Amino acid sequence: MGIFDHAVSVVVQGAINTSLTPKCLKSIRRYLPNAEIILSTWNSCNVNGLDYDKLVLSEDPGFFYYSLNENDKVNNINRQILSTFAGLKVASNEWVLKLRSDFQINGNNFLNLVNKYENSLVDYKVFTNKIIACSYFSRNPKCSRYVFHPSDIAFLGLKKDLLNLYQIPLMNEDEAYYLTINGIKYNRYVPEQYLFIKCLRKNFKTVNFSDQSDLNDTVVEETEKYFVSNFVFYNWNQLNLIAPKKFNDFILNDFMTCITHIEWLKLYGKYVDEQVIIPKKDPERIRLIKTAIKFGLLQKSDKTKKFRLKKLNKLISNIVAMPFYGNKNKNKRNQIRKKIINILEKEKH
Repeated sequence: MGIFDHAVSVVVQGAINTSLTPKCLKSIRRYLPNAEIILSTWNSCNVNGLDYDKLVLSEDPGFFYYSLNENDKVNNINRQILSTFAGLKVASNEWVLKLRSDFQINGNNFLNLVNKYENSLVDYKVFTNKIIACSYFSRNPKCSRYVFHPSDIAFLGLKKDLLNLYQIPLMNEDEAYYLTINGIKYNRYVPEQYLFIKCLRKNFKTVNFSDQSDLNDTVVEETEKYFVSNFVFYNWNQLNLIAPKKFNDFILNDFMTCITHIEWLKLYGKYVDEQVIIPKKDPERIRLIKTAIKFGLLQKSDKTKKFRLKKLNKLISNIVAMPFYGNKNKNKRNQIRKKIINILEKEKH
């Protein structure tokens, strides 16, 4: 069912992190000794002393912001597209692992996950084989405001499928500041949405999703069908991934809206294969719920109902506070969110 490391090229993409990138490359050499390592980064980066087989240097295409709100987050989708595609083009092997330059691996058991759950909905299938991706931060469309949002941290798939995913135009300024809310311009799609939606449309799939605010039951169901037909999601442990510390902030990264492997499997059983065996318990969701309780995001009693209510209240508060995005407005944004949530919780009682 799986594959061997000699059939894999690893494309390590992104800027050089002087602390983490050497560890990333060393971990690949240790656990995938027969794999080809391709480092795809920028002309301006210092690559002296780094362990790789092929080096691809490109001009940094720059970035946009998530919005024109002052001090908002950086949107690096163009950097990801360019560096990943440049690395993929020189890959010698049939299979490719695309990995951020600040992640590490701690094993190779993930190679055994290839070629599982092969059935798909014909009208929703884009890739020859399903691409393996991280459940963090692939958003579950039923409990997140982000649909068509597979995690882009790491992908394992056929080279031709990853080329299909990444052979898309770079985001332009019109797309970057397409959506206007209360006079402030936002990205039409967040990076993960942009990557997947552009790929779908390039492959002649009709995606009736005008921008990231266009949420309805139809796009939720469409997302689920595209997810089960093109990806299989696994958590970091299952994929032998070690994330940098910044990715472990439970609240900041909103882990609760991520889709677990078991939740993906339930969708696969719903839409594709009714005979698939689905475990009765979802250890990852249980762990997430326990962590949410620890941080006061969820009450111990009536977990499901209260979690859904809290997520709804959080979503409403996020929408109301959207005009105040950016580090400069962080305190004001948090005050607005808290006030809205308090109002909603009082109405509940």
